[in-house]
Amino acid sequence: MISSRQHHVVNYDRRRPQAANAARWRVATLLAALCLIIVAPARADVFAGEEIYRQHCELCHGPGGNPVLPDAPNFVRGDGLMQPDRMLAQAIRDGKNAMPGYYGILTDQEVIDVVTYLRTLF
Repeated sequence: MISSRQHHVVNYDRRRPQAANAARWRVATLLAALCLIIVAPARADVFAGEEIYRQHCELCHGPGGNPVLPDAPNFVRGDGLMQPDRMLAQAIRDGKNAMPGYYGILTDQEVIDVVTYLRTLF
């Protein structure tokens, strides 16, 4: 027969791995959160995106997204905007149809800013 003192020790030993696992999960969660904070990309700046759009895009895509060229998408109507940001950014970097690519001209952050601005036009 197990005495009450021995019973307490047995229960303690059973709970100890659970406490250790819980502590590991807390540490892992904290480390993951810190990694997200440290490597999180800079936030998009819609005002910088508007300025870049005016400088590089407005000549063809028009002020406020109303196209000047006949084959340019009308961003006010949402033409070309019904795709993920990643695909829009890739089109800006690589170019599409008559549009030149801006890889090496615009930084990744500037491309993100332009995509963010484009989202405000629709």
